[in-house]
Amino acid sequence: MKKIVFSVLSLLLVLSFMLPQISQAATAGSNIPLYLNENLLTPEVSPILVGNTTMVPIRIISENLGAKVTWTQEESKVTIQKGLNQIILWINKNESLVNAKKYPLEEAPQLIAGNTLVPVRLIAENLGLDVKWDNTTHSVHMVKTADGSTPGTVQPPPIVPVDPNPNHYPELSSIVLSGNQLQVQASGPISSKVFYVAGPDRLVMDIPASTFSSTVPKPLPNTNVEIPVANHPLISKIRYAYNDPATSTIRIVIDLKRKAGFTQVDNGTTGKLSINIAETKYKVVIDAGHGDQDPGAKSVTGKKEKDFNLAMSLKVQALLQQNPSIEVVMTRTTDTFIPLAGRVDIAQKAGADIFVSIHANAWMASSRGTETYYNRQESIPLADAIHRYLAPATGFPDSGVRYGNFHVIRETTMPAVLLEVGYLTNVIEDAALSNEDFRNRVADSIVNGIKDYLKVK
Repeated sequence: MKKIVFSVLSLLLVLSFMLPQISQAATAGSNIPLYLNENLLTPEVSPILVGNTTMVPIRIISENLGAKVTWTQEESKVTIQKGLNQIILWINKNESLVNAKKYPLEEAPQLIAGNTLVPVRLIAENLGLDVKWDNTTHSVHMVKTADGSTPGTVQPPPIVPVDPNPNHYPELSSIVLSGNQLQVQASGPISSKVFYVAGPDRLVMDIPASTFSSTVPKPLPNTNVEIPVANHPLISKIRYAYNDPATSTIRIVIDLKRKAGFTQVDNGTTGKLSINIAETKYKVVIDAGHGDQDPGAKSVTGKKEKDFNLAMSLKVQALLQQNPSIEVVMTRTTDTFIPLAGRVDIAQKAGADIFVSIHANAWMASSRGTETYYNRQESIPLADAIHRYLAPATGFPDSGVRYGNFHVIRETTMPAVLLEVGYLTNVIEDAALSNEDFRNRVADSIVNGIKDYLKVK
């Protein structure tokens, strides 16, 4: 891949590493008003809904509670300290530490316009606040408790006695896994929304306007109930909780050992919901860089990068096709030209799980090394997994995992990486890049990295 360096571009590249990445959050409806002791707060970024979870800028709460917030750029970590109480969260990570104890999060913290947004209930109820949702005004109300938080302890969520079923919602009487079928029985008609979520793999079923009967253990606020699953080839466990008390939505999460899809058997109109769960293939897009009139870089011996890229990609394709859990999608299999936008479009339309673009590098005659590039934060684990195998396989200097602003890894929405296997402009590496044994070894390493990331054998 040809590299052109200008001093201005170099400066912009340095600055790009210093700017925090803006995460695109899924919002619902208009801005959500946020009140503390009935005083309207005015944060820089308004609260949003991600799924059914209200996310708020952490600084506006901390400033009003006297808590200290620390941002650690290298780890994308947020630390909230009030007295002896400490909460640690990570951007895009569904896990938190509250006074050194792990607590799962249904929605991960987000970074939007330089502001960190976190689940309001986790923060408020662990820093001495009661949180209530006003369904009429669609607003969040936080009220300081009488004694606030006790130093060194975590305040448990308030448990308010209520009518167990004031709206006479259908009651769930059983949640059962029978073979590969999840069965939910209710006292009346119910509806559901079922969807797959990656990282980690899981199926989610949301059942609105429903509650639990006395035969099903009720989860406490901000907790879930687990249903143990023993020795299942596809499912590790099932858990459920109230996901949105305002709409009495129950969320059932099926934690998977690998990717799976579902088909609905019973739709709930008779009070029974059931889905069949079956393993589905991971879709892996392999992109051979350049092609046809776009030769890419030129080696010291006159060879074209496009030919190396295609040869390597076809080897990777052949190896991946041997795995029954993987479906391979190629952007090109011959010497054809595919525009960058076209490559992205292929991956998007395929519904790809990951995207891997294969290239060879070019710069000065002395330049050497293997590099793996990512653009978006969610692509880092994929980049790390592949590079861990690729760099030792080449035997070239390890130039590491790096940020890159390449179109195909920037505009795709799935985890995406671009591999620079070695330098065609270096005599030593050019010779290796043309060697068949070397290519086989490198193809095997790329496939091992992909399988490691996808957790398939």
